[in-house]
Amino acid sequence: MEHCDNMEYVFNKSKIIKNALKSKYRHSGNIVFWLKNTDMISVAQTVLSTLDKYNRAVLPNNIEIIRNTPVRKRLLFRIKTSIPTQKSLVVKVLNVHLLRLRFKYCWMKYHRYGFAETANLIIARNRGINVPRVYGYGRINGPFGLIEKDIVILEDLNHHISISELLEQNKKNEQKCINIIDSVIPILISHYKAGCNNWDINQGSIMFDQQDSELGPIALDLEYVVFHDKPSLEVLMFLAARLAWHLLYAADWMNKEIFYPWANKLLGRAEIRDIDVRKKFMERFDYWLNISYIPHKERMKVT
Repeated sequence: MEHCDNMEYVFNKSKIIKNALKSKYRHSGNIVFWLKNTDMISVAQTVLSTLDKYNRAVLPNNIEIIRNTPVRKRLLFRIKTSIPTQKSLVVKVLNVHLLRLRFKYCWMKYHRYGFAETANLIIARNRGINVPRVYGYGRINGPFGLIEKDIVILEDLNHHISISELLEQNKKNEQKCINIIDSVIPILISHYKAGCNNWDINQGSIMFDQQDSELGPIALDLEYVVFHDKPSLEVLMFLAARLAWHLLYAADWMNKEIFYPWANKLLGRAEIRDIDVRKKFMERFDYWLNISYIPHKERMKVT
């Protein structure tokens, strides 16, 4: 398992990021990017220009604000590019706005924010999970060399909608909803095979392409992830139950009972044939499904 309690964590994830994003671009003494290729330098410059203009409330026409979360100090926006293969990209900016949080971020070995999410997305894709492609990671340092802003440049999923939105659109057709939920099974199995505890999985983090349903779902928001060396049925049932719980919470019209056959199908796709083992882990699914609140520290410890 990858730990975040020593410098090996930082070294390993830094190496992963630098191996995947080989073009280093230093804009100034306190601003540096690691990019997929040199074509992305112009994107990095546009990102910095956008942040400057956003602070002055003057945005260019090629920028679309997708989400601004003042409480969590996070900004998500879409930029149009001149790159033929990437007409648009999405940029996630994570502000570490308080000095004490910057010290904590350093002390906790960069276990979250943009650094962790960038590395986690790269690891997840390498391990076979369908996640957005990463095109760049940047950081803006403040006083004492501490990270003030993390920047992640991502594949644009502008034709996608969340599973909760898709279910809402089809709520009058129970069989269609069951089919939608069943279509999530492959991505949960890919988490299982990758040894991935994506412990913040929720109704907004599984997306579907509206233009090509054959592409299957894609997982977002991998800031909070723990990777293990081998698959775990406990983690699989935990992830399935947490996703089901969030879907039920978001859509009170859904029937909890439809998720039990679904969980059983998951175990089948995980090639669990032993009846006693299946019974045991169906009980674990039921256990996790019926817990409304699980602290972050407990979720990340599930193995």
